[in-house]
Amino acid sequence: MFFRFCVFLLLASTLAAAGNVTFFLSQIQDECSMDGVSLSAPENTAHGSLCAYDSVSKKIWACPAPDSMCWGMAESCTGGNSTTPASNQLGCPVGSPTSWCCDLVAENCTETSGQINICWAKGVVNPNAGVPPAAASSIAASSLAAISSAAIASRISALATANLATTTLVITTSTPASVSTTTTPNSVSTSAIATQSSTSGSRPLSGGAIAGVTIAAVAGLAVILVVAFFIWRRAKNKHKAGREANGLYPQPYGGGSIYGYKDQGTGYYDAPTPHREVPVEIGTVEVVHEMSAHERGK
Repeated sequence: MFFRFCVFLLLASTLAAAGNVTFFLSQIQDECSMDGVSLSAPENTAHGSLCAYDSVSKKIWACPAPDSMCWGMAESCTGGNSTTPASNQLGCPVGSPTSWCCDLVAENCTETSGQINICWAKGVVNPNAGVPPAAASSIAASSLAAISSAAIASRISALATANLATTTLVITTSTPASVSTTTTPNSVSTSAIATQSSTSGSRPLSGGAIAGVTIAAVAGLAVILVVAFFIWRRAKNKHKAGREANGLYPQPYGGGSIYGYKDQGTGYYDAPTPHREVPVEIGTVEVVHEMSAHERGK
């Protein structure tokens, strides 16, 4: 948090000193790019991903932590040959035969001994100056995440605003006073109080509204039919279950139900009893005994 606050203060002071310079965090690995101008910046992502762009000179620089300056690549000398600067260029290194050129207004030659083809941004203070690279990298990562979330929220808000800008809502009542709400492309909504009589004509429904009402009516009718079908089916099953519980009785004598089951309106019917012979008691059977010799002699 302390480093972030320091970066903010340095950034604000630098922007105040050079209003045409824009600092930004690059989302591209080791590269700075803006307004069609790009710079390959090795190790810049690991040192905070901070870049700077001058909209006047069209120069772009990397601003790695913990350096105090922002640097960019040299440009070709255009004064007649590769070692002659033009009137708007600065020959580098200073005090030596020209080897490369920088922008005369926006840049200085590098002051690092032995370094070539590098230009420093003139009058631009690096907001990452003195900040440890690890801290600068952490700040950049969290800031880029916040920027991404804000961009998503901004996009959603823009879409919602666009949808509202194409919507017109009119509310009418039977009272003399009514509220009319409309929207314009340049604002979310504007409200106005309008006075109209209860007999004033209302705006006809659009084709989409008519289609919506029709679909809703058909859907409602379908729901009613489905509910009625299930109620009828449930009543039928309940009636059938009652018949099975009471039993089915064939009815040979006519009248009432064809099945002869118990019903309050038709009475009770029994199945016919099959014909059976009445049992008759069998008489006593006399047992025949053989006559004795005495009886035969008589």
